[in-house]
Amino acid sequence: MANRRSSGAKHVVLCSGVEDFARVPEFKFKEEYKDRVALLYDRYSEKYDNGTWHDEIGRPLIEGCGLRKGDRVLDMCAGTGISTLISADLVGREGRVVGVDFSDMMLKKAREKVKTGGYAQVELVLGDAEKVEFPPRSFDCITCCAAFLWMTDYVGTLTRWRGFLAPGGQIALHAFWEGGWVKGVCLVKAAARHGVELTFNQPTGTEERVARLLAAAGYSDVRIERYEVGSYISLEDAEKGWDGMVKEEFPFSPPLFEVSQDVRDAIKASYLTELQSIATDRGVWEDRTTFHTHARNLS
Repeated sequence: MANRRSSGAKHVVLCSGVEDFARVPEFKFKEEYKDRVALLYDRYSEKYDNGTWHDEIGRPLIEGCGLRKGDRVLDMCAGTGISTLISADLVGREGRVVGVDFSDMMLKKAREKVKTGGYAQVELVLGDAEKVEFPPRSFDCITCCAAFLWMTDYVGTLTRWRGFLAPGGQIALHAFWEGGWVKGVCLVKAAARHGVELTFNQPTGTEERVARLLAAAGYSDVRIERYEVGSYISLEDAEKGWDGMVKEEFPFSPPLFEVSQDVRDAIKASYLTELQSIATDRGVWEDRTTFHTHARNLS
């Protein structure tokens, strides 16, 4: 069973420039990377709604926006529509919610929910959240639940989204703690031992880094709530994470395909060693700490 604890929202005040926020990785093959992400979610679409985690982290993020009847919401990376429909219930039929995702199979699930629920105020768009076009100042709120880490240009994307917000409008997004998601963290450590650099949660891994990204994109009134959640998983399941992240060509791991098989085998051995070193009688602790982040467009 997962343990949950919210630290409470805090305003983040920045006293220095943005030059020292976490380095955003360079994507040599951006379109190939995005194709990988879309295919990953196409594969996950059938089981994506299993469990309650997405609702548990999405609902408090969106409810924290204080949406009112008639508000206009843009839900980036809408997936199967979990967050989209939470917003739709809050803004009512007087409002409007547009959900954007580039996984056709995920949107197929969302369309089924919209039709079944009779959500006339919801529109679903197949598209890239970093490229899709909307009129300036056409939304009161933009949400991005558990997906911002997939962006290839963090500041550029946030700046672009801000252009869609009406004055005083707000953005709400999730960011993940740099020590969260144990399989990814152990993979990054293992790869580094062999001179291979992988990027996982590092660019948004602390409250300060998230706040700096938002400030660099022109947002104000940044509020971040640390939502601590996690559970134990078996060592066996954690070890199987190698296949999920590498054999299935997890989007974060392209550099692993540019090294020799010998190096890849050495990284795998280090990955298993990392997991074994932190395993207990109860298994391996899977920390999924999330930063629930809200900020406003005051321009």
